[in-house]
Amino acid sequence: MPRLRWLNNFRFALRAQRRHLTRTALALLGIIVGVAAVIIMVAMGRGTQAQVYQQIVSMGLNRLTVSAAEIRAPAGQASSRVRAETLTLRDVRALAMECKDARLIVPLQARRLPVKYGNLNRAVGVVGTTSDFFLLRSLRTIHGRTFHENEQAGAIRAAVLGYDVASALFRTESLQNALYETIRINGISFEVIGILEQRGINADGTNDDEQVFIPLNTALRRVFNISHLNQVLVQAPDPQSISSLQADISAVLRRRHNIRGLEKDDFEVESQLDLIKTEQETAQQLQFMIAAIATISFLVGGVGILAVMLLTLKDRIREVGVRRAVGAKRRSILAQFVIEATTLSFGGSLAGTCLGGIGAYWAARSGGWPFILDGDLVVLAAGSAMIVGIVFGIHPALRAARLDPILALRSE
Repeated sequence: MPRLRWLNNFRFALRAQRRHLTRTALALLGIIVGVAAVIIMVAMGRGTQAQVYQQIVSMGLNRLTVSAAEIRAPAGQASSRVRAETLTLRDVRALAMECKDARLIVPLQARRLPVKYGNLNRAVGVVGTTSDFFLLRSLRTIHGRTFHENEQAGAIRAAVLGYDVASALFRTESLQNALYETIRINGISFEVIGILEQRGINADGTNDDEQVFIPLNTALRRVFNISHLNQVLVQAPDPQSISSLQADISAVLRRRHNIRGLEKDDFEVESQLDLIKTEQETAQQLQFMIAAIATISFLVGGVGILAVMLLTLKDRIREVGVRRAVGAKRRSILAQFVIEATTLSFGGSLAGTCLGGIGAYWAARSGGWPFILDGDLVVLAAGSAMIVGIVFGIHPALRAARLDPILALRSE
């Protein structure tokens, strides 16, 4: 008997919603959009987080990056902060001698300069570095080779092109035709000796495909006309050696740069583990933002259900009065309106979950990151939407259950 009563209430709820399809659709829309938005945004966040983590791991967890830090600019300069110019090749040699745990030490200096071939001109990143850079970054050539140590020592004008740079400058079916051609970097002639394979954007935001690599001595003496570096890449034997090597590097550079006591360093030493930590902090901030958006979306959906249920109650006051007059109990009226709110919430959650899953998959395919849609996310989003819908539907249900039958029958 109770089962039959609940079945009748469910049938009455569906009949009432069919009579006002537009009103029902508007109430569903709030829940659908809320659930879909949460699923899409969380899936995108998790997918991009996994992609960045994979890129960081592929670059090696045992790598340190020593960078010139920002310092206060001298009086008279337009900018209040500038990069320190105290990191030099002498520092690199000192690190090689004193940091025994360092497997590879790769200095580099980079600037954005015009690169020209024939009538084609393109502004790209020009990186002066050593031959160990390609080994450290696992960069391989598809045509030609990278420069040798003797070419680095002799400041030879040789260039290795990133894939996109080569494609833009040499518009030919085979990039092999670019080998041994002459390009001009900031007006200085260089011979192309190699073309790198296509890699894309790295976890640190750099894009090797959009860069030109030349010997470090050539870059410092002939192209940039400077003697300082902006980065030194250091490879440790294993991730367990990172902390001790990081401390050794800081100690060597502080001593060489005459930094004492509590004085601020004019350099920064970061590890791949620091990148992972930063990425995790960013992910947490993104999750807080998603939670705020979800809360607003669900509240909008709940308000929509509240409005629809109140309008439904206004239209059905006489129906409620008749049911109460023929013996329907208050709990039956309450149950009917709660079931109506529940069906709206369930329908919106189901549709929003399907739409969110499709949207998350499409976004992952378009953005190139992994498609991650965990069951806990779906349950949390759909469950939260249903709870919000039911909570907002209780008030109209209580109002309907408390209606006086006589006053309800007299209403127009």
